Order: sequence, then C-alpha cells, then structure tokens
Amino acid sequence: MDGLIFYWISWIVWIIITFFMKKNTYRIYLALWVLSLIAFSSSELFVGNTKINVSIIVLYIGALLLLASTSSRILNVMRSLCFVFGYVGLLFWEQISPVWLIIPRVIMIPFLGFILLILLTKNNVERIAIWCLGVTTGEVLHSLILNSYGFNDYIGDMAFFDILITGIGIIVAAAFLLEVRSKLDHMIELIEKQKKRWSQ
Repeated sequence: MDGLIFYWISWIVWIIITFFMKKNTYRIYLALWVLSLIAFSSSELFVGNTKINVSIIVLYIGALLLLASTSSRILNVMRSLCFVFGYVGLLFWEQISPVWLIIPRVIMIPFLGFILLILLTKNNVERIAIWCLGVTTGEVLHSLILNSYGFNDYIGDMAFFDILITGIGIIVAAAFLLEVRSKLDHMIELIEKQKKRWSQ
C-alpha cells in the first residue's frame, strides 16, 4: 500500500497552502509544485535501463528553486549534503541489517531528519528545501550505487515519496502547532490584562 501516505499528506499540504497562506506569488508557486508532484507521481521515464519517476525531476527542480530563494544558499547546500549521506547510509543499513529497524522506516527516517533540521536551521522554508533536496539526491545516489552492482532499482518509488512527504508533514505540523501556541499565549496575555483592569 505504498503511496497512500504520500497522496493523503500531499492533499492536506496543498489545502493548507491554498487556503491558509497569504495570497502572493510564493503561495501559487508552492501550490503548483505540490499539484505537479501529485500529477506526475504515476508517470515514468527510462534513462538506459533505469526507470525514473517523473515526480523526482519535478521535486528536484522545485527544491533547487526553493533553496535559491533562501538567504544562506551555500550553507543550505552543505546542510543538504548531510541529509544525502545520512539518508543513503540509513537505506544501506536497512538493507544490510533490517533487524535493527524496530520502528517502520516511514516514521523513523523523517523523525530523525526533523530532529536534525531543528538543530541545523530555524526557518521552515529552509527546512523543507534542505529536506527535499537532501533526501531526493540521496534516493538518486542510492539507486545509482545499486545499479552499478547490477540491481535495476527504480528511482523514486512510492515508498520513497511516503518518507519524503511524511517529513514535510512533520515540518508543517510543527510550524502549525507553534503558530497555534503563540496565538493562545497572546490570547492568555490579553485575558490577564483584562482581569487586571477589572480588578482595579
């Protein structure tokens, strides 16, 4: 049942972008990017003997454009490289000794990535750009390494997109919860001020 998490969270993210973000060109770009990912997720192309999901290309281009819009581009590229090697290492670790993976990969990899993203950057746009670029490059590198050993691995299967979109979903959910918390704190402050006025 690979791909269900991808479609489910993708539509939730698209709804949040379309109906809850401020109206600007940035919002239109993000909404079109998510819709393109959903639309091309079932399309494939062949490069030699390797089968590639078209959404990988869409994801790569979108992640590069998103990364280019951030202030510290070179630093974010270096952060993405951390995710490339970390993701490839986790995939090979899973293949060599799957017994050590007590938690399903669709939960463990995004959760570890989110913890690392919190340590590396504070901006949510940078987190999404670094996550998308790092994990996508890691998926391509992992498949190319397997292809060099004679395994015809599919680049960008739906299990990969489940991992990717779960990571994005965690970032968006954390940002949403922080926003709700700040609004609640603001409301509590206003209520306390009103109580002080009434007591006087």
